[in-house]
Amino acid sequence: MPRAAVLPINLRAATAETYSFYRELPCEKATAKEVIMSHRQTVIKRVCTMNPPISKQGYFELRSRLRFHQLFWPTGLVLLADIGLLSTSLAWGFYLIASNPDVQDRLVQEVQSALHGRMPCHDDLEHLPYTQMVLDEALRLYPSSWVLPRYAEHETVIDGYCIPPNSMLFPMVYLTHRDARHWNDPEKFDPNRFSPGAMTNRHPCAYYPFSRGERACVGKHLAPKIMRLVFAMAIQRYTLTFHPQSPVDPVADFGFEIHPRDPIM
Repeated sequence: MPRAAVLPINLRAATAETYSFYRELPCEKATAKEVIMSHRQTVIKRVCTMNPPISKQGYFELRSRLRFHQLFWPTGLVLLADIGLLSTSLAWGFYLIASNPDVQDRLVQEVQSALHGRMPCHDDLEHLPYTQMVLDEALRLYPSSWVLPRYAEHETVIDGYCIPPNSMLFPMVYLTHRDARHWNDPEKFDPNRFSPGAMTNRHPCAYYPFSRGERACVGKHLAPKIMRLVFAMAIQRYTLTFHPQSPVDPVADFGFEIHPRDPIM
């Protein structure tokens, strides 16, 4: 199997190139329009068969709201807006896999057993549980956002503290994910933390890389699936190795992203 060293590639430059690539592909919008309009008709048909039936006024209001240009940009936001965060999370994941050969060996066994050399697809994800555990642990150590600002419209009380109205709150994801009250040896990379038995008694808010509740990240389901598929494809083709030239230090920027001080991939 080829060996893939974790090399210094400028992820930010790669992200800018990716955005440019999608902007310059005229077929992308045409393909998106075909998919969106197909689902638009499905939604309208289902609403029309509701019991009690929708009114005529409601039907025309629904059709006016489900125009293509009103659906295209939110769809694009889900698919493309977080490419930068996604690429950074993948870089951290590859770094951790390359730095832990035992984890990589187990990943290789699982991927080979589930895929037998073919390209992975969505239906294969349920057969890659250890890949999911590796991803979860990578996002625990290096969440896509180190802090998730929230605005308190009304006065509320959290754990005995009174939060005045119109206050800004800054839940620190990075610190929570490394809190020794919730995680044993929190600085260690250990995918087994996310085995089914290990998660039973854990606080539900000890792990929230995509936030929680109504304001959770709109890509919280799509992004992990993409990353698992990328992990599986990479593990099929390469043996990841890491040749550190200097310590890998995470840096938190004002865009709420955690990235390496120096490029690692």
